[in-house]
Amino acid sequence: MNKKTTFLLDGDGHSVPVKYIDPIDLDRHMMVERVLGMVLFHQKELRKLKRQVVDLVGEYLESVADQYSEKWRGNAALMNFPQTKMVDVKVQQRIAFDERLNIAKSKIDKCLEKWSKNAKHELRALVMRAFNVDKSGTVDTKQILDLRKLKFDDEEWNEAMKLIDDSLMTVGSKEYINFRVRDDARGKWETISLHFSAVEVWEEQQDG
Repeated sequence: MNKKTTFLLDGDGHSVPVKYIDPIDLDRHMMVERVLGMVLFHQKELRKLKRQVVDLVGEYLESVADQYSEKWRGNAALMNFPQTKMVDVKVQQRIAFDERLNIAKSKIDKCLEKWSKNAKHELRALVMRAFNVDKSGTVDTKQILDLRKLKFDDEEWNEAMKLIDDSLMTVGSKEYINFRVRDDARGKWETISLHFSAVEVWEEQQDG
């Protein structure tokens, strides 16, 4: 806080003379302002660092793909020569289903109706969970895809599974970059965390 500051705004936007503010409240205010000032500064620096890292890694991967007249897609584990440092790139695709999923559901319902006497309760529960719509109006992608692992000698079921395959579409992707280090090529990898709460702080030991 600037020494010349004589007023502070309270939560309602009212000006309060500093001389009337409890010293504890004033000290807390000054501490929070100082801490957030430091954090916001480093947040900008971290964004700048991330942009630089993403660009450098992306340029390298694209250059490798270019050598084979391709575009880069997918994951990569990039290591230095002694294999003690790694840049781990993971691309997570977001998938959804088009309108053919509803037709697949109708066919699956017919199968369950047809198998009513022999269909296991677990199968019915699995189908119901897979097609259960959440609050955002979306279905459980993983559980629907898991239905394809079930093999039945039934034409309608197989048609439904093909419809699920055909209805799949990629609606976006997100790239994650992690960093790992280790002492030697046979050592255990340690992840370098840039998440503030996950960073451990050790007190430096004083020489006696």
